Amino acid sequence: MGSTLRRTAFSEAVREGDDFSTGVFDSKARLIAQGNFTPGHLGSMPYVIRTVLEYFPPQTLRPGDAIFLNDSFLGSGHFPDCFMASPVFSEKTLVGFVVNTAHHIDVGGAAPGSQRVHGVTESFQEGLRILPIRLVHEGTFDPDLLRMILANVRIPEKVEGDLNAQLNANRAGSERLSNLFKEYGATLLDRVCEDILAASETRMRELIKQ
Repeated sequence: MGSTLRRTAFSEAVREGDDFSTGVFDSKARLIAQGNFTPGHLGSMPYVIRTVLEYFPPQTLRPGDAIFLNDSFLGSGHFPDCFMASPVFSEKTLVGFVVNTAHHIDVGGAAPGSQRVHGVTESFQEGLRILPIRLVHEGTFDPDLLRMILANVRIPEKVEGDLNAQLNANRAGSERLSNLFKEYGATLLDRVCEDILAASETRMRELIKQ
């Protein structure tokens, strides 16, 4: 996922700065694996996916969908950090989620780059605030939502390029996770997820004791 996102992104923040993150979640929305990229996004990623599912319950999601948000009140560090979450299906059964975050080079607001500090007194000056929206329907961008986003940013061609890169990353992750379930089956992979979480908890408790 991370390699796809980096190689297909348009902005320098993602291509050269590696200001992005990726994560794989099980069907219970628990973080199972994460990319070795910007760690700051990962702390809020589990909270973000739970929020996504409050807005879009699992039964409303379809293969190829992508939910998009950047709201700092719902988990994003600041408005330029945009999350894209996609469900993963195997044989029409929801088996997990893939999520990525990318720092977009501009999301509107009072100054280029959408990170002005001095003189900013409210969130409206920070840029376009996006609550969870189904930006991609079954593999296709919603043209109305996409047009609205691009009309409110200073460098629309780079923002659109990075949005496509985020979607490509989720497609790559979805395909690989779905193939794992087809090859090994849900019973084995569900047990693997439990083992990963148990081992992680054990290791963390050991480190805390030290």
